[in-house]
Amino acid sequence: MRRVAGRRLVVIALPLALVIAGLEVWHAARRIASSRIAARVEQRSLVLARRGAVPPAALSQHLKLLRRAAALDPTNVTIPLMRGSQYLLLHNPQAALRAYNQGLALEPRAEIYLNIGRAQRMAGDDDAAAVAFRHAVDLDPSLNRDLRVFFERCRRAGAKRPDSP
Repeated sequence: MRRVAGRRLVVIALPLALVIAGLEVWHAARRIASSRIAARVEQRSLVLARRGAVPPAALSQHLKLLRRAAALDPTNVTIPLMRGSQYLLLHNPQAALRAYNQGLALEPRAEIYLNIGRAQRMAGDDDAAAVAFRHAVDLDPSLNRDLRVFFERCRRAGAKRPDSP
């Protein structure tokens, strides 16, 4: 009797284990594909930035690729960060803020708060930017020196205010 029960358990457990393993492989493949898309966008952005000009059409193409990457792996916090940066390059701080807030919902990071501050400065909201920068320093105290240098540049620039630390 025990032997029969053990066989039944194997008959049920083995297919279930195979289905679970297959799902894990499927999810891993999607995460890898998402990461590859993000890496390609990052590489293209760096090449364009080195040339000194990032055409809006290229940024729009990057955003399209990043939407595809987000669909493949909605838990990858890097994707909303990259989308936000593309929107900043397009001088669209509101869209950047939406993307960065999506990243915050996934994982609060100093880098995200730093970029939120950049977007808020670009939008002209220096008070909100200062709050975001403080959150960034709270999460990563090593940013404190960099932000002090940034604010000193802002003070010296006056009306020209730099938009990024």
